Amino acid sequence: NMSVMNEGRNDSVIQPTPTETDSERDLIQRICRGEDGAFAQIVETYRLEIARLAGRILGWDPEVDDVVQEVLLSAYIGLAKFDHRCRLRCWLFRITVNKCRTFRLRRMIRLKRFVSSEAFAEEPHTQAENRSLTEERDQAVRMAVRGLPAKYREPVVLRYLYGMETPEMLEILSIERSALNVRLSRGRELLRERLADWCKDETA
Repeated sequence: NMSVMNEGRNDSVIQPTPTETDSERDLIQRICRGEDGAFAQIVETYRLEIARLAGRILGWDPEVDDVVQEVLLSAYIGLAKFDHRCRLRCWLFRITVNKCRTFRLRRMIRLKRFVSSEAFAEEPHTQAENRSLTEERDQAVRMAVRGLPAKYREPVVLRYLYGMETPEMLEILSIERSALNVRLSRGRELLRERLADWCKDETA
């Protein structure tokens, strides 16, 4: 059977970074002192990763760039209170997840103004369901992940596309370990259901 872990590797697993380095601590201190160009180093280092994470959570919405800008602004404002026991990358990812949740809420409010409550309640799976049976497996996997409800999509993306361990995920998602385990288990179950045809093809 096709494993979710192998599927994640097809979408370029991003390896976790080590704990905060002296250079990171020094960089944060320089930013807090107001040194010109210091924050630009954080933008250069993490902007693409933030955009990728936001895109995977939101389904590559055209407004992902706006979310990235909000994340960077929040990070700049919040660095003065940064807890150095937390890794910078992990902290930025937590901000990103929270901003994506806020964005989804705003998007829901806008959509409710234009569609009926019945239509709004339907999950947008049409695009994935209409894909050609001959398209590449990695495309099918991305679509399956994109179609997951948000509370399952977030942990699945962090675990299988970013290779994160449980402690990091708990810090980023701000949930209990039991809740994380349930969401990961349910997320895997939903992916297996959505990718059932691919699993059959591989075992045929």
